[in-house]
Amino acid sequence: MGVRMNKLWMGLVLVAISGLAACQPQGEHGKLRKDMNGMILGDDTQPAQPLHVGVGDTATRLMARNPYLKQFKLNDQEELRLPLMTKLDVHYDDGDIKLDVGCAFTTNIDGNARFPGAAFIGIKLCDQPLNDWKPALQRATEIMRRLEQQNPGAEPARFLP
Repeated sequence: MGVRMNKLWMGLVLVAISGLAACQPQGEHGKLRKDMNGMILGDDTQPAQPLHVGVGDTATRLMARNPYLKQFKLNDQEELRLPLMTKLDVHYDDGDIKLDVGCAFTTNIDGNARFPGAAFIGIKLCDQPLNDWKPALQRATEIMRRLEQQNPGAEPARFLP
């Protein structure tokens, strides 16, 4: 668990430094469509659709948790490439770690040769990138506190000296 938390916390710090989220997603959901480059686009003027995802999800589980993705006919046998280029309300849950990430404009869910389902999840949050390390670290601290609150049984990561 400690190693996993180290990776997740480092990812959160990087996310906080590169760009942060804050939106209140609710209401009707717009239609998604795939463009000719394979990007999945939506109407970003509409409230964000909820996306429930976690590393280890199969395509079947991903579609069960997010029924609006069924139209893209994801296959458990094929390597997953799901570039969601639209506003989403991301909820991460892999069975061990949970985090309500919030508003994201881009979410990439990718598989690899060893695991065709959700092996990697990349999230670009809605806020503009912060170009000042103090507010970025403050925001990362807020995200880590939320992570601790949503995962009370998780142990803090221990970094090597």
